Amino acid sequence: MTARYPAAMLLLCAVALTGCPPAYSSGARSIKAGRPSASFPTVWSDRSEAPAPIRQAAPAPSTLGIATGKRIAVLEFRGPVQTELLATFADEARGAALDATRTNGVTVMTRESTALILKDMGRSTTCEEGECEVETARNIGADYVLTGEVIHVMDTYIATIKLHETDTGSLLGTERVQAADPLALLDLIRPASARLFH
Repeated sequence: MTARYPAAMLLLCAVALTGCPPAYSSGARSIKAGRPSASFPTVWSDRSEAPAPIRQAAPAPSTLGIATGKRIAVLEFRGPVQTELLATFADEARGAALDATRTNGVTVMTRESTALILKDMGRSTTCEEGECEVETARNIGADYVLTGEVIHVMDTYIATIKLHETDTGSLLGTERVQAADPLALLDLIRPASARLFH
């Protein structure tokens, strides 16, 4: 019988008679159909690719058309807010002007240089009246001047920021932002000032 039927046929006949599923042998291991072998555990990887670093976009250059070599002065803000906070408002506006004109070769005058020039002239770094803003900036040699005023209405603090050209006295732009308290207003000064240069 062995001579007439190959070994594979004998195996199939044995399976048919016993009704047991065949075992597939691979070396010393045995894997039965329908059940995973303990010899081959499933490996799960919790390794994930590191996220790509986030690159912060550089501040957009000014599109106002301020020519190279021009000077921008930022006068002290005025309003019913603590003096230290008003000075911080002006610093934020000064930083916005610097970011917007950094690649244009424009000079943003510091608080110290502005105060020194005005002191020699016997003038203050703040204007009690809006009409003196352009005149003050013109006297210290600035081509543009950024000024701000804060008012308190009901439960709201409102800041108005203006950009003037000193040669013609033209108002180039104005921005108004508001918040429930001065500290919250502080976060809005810089972006509002930056918008005046675009």
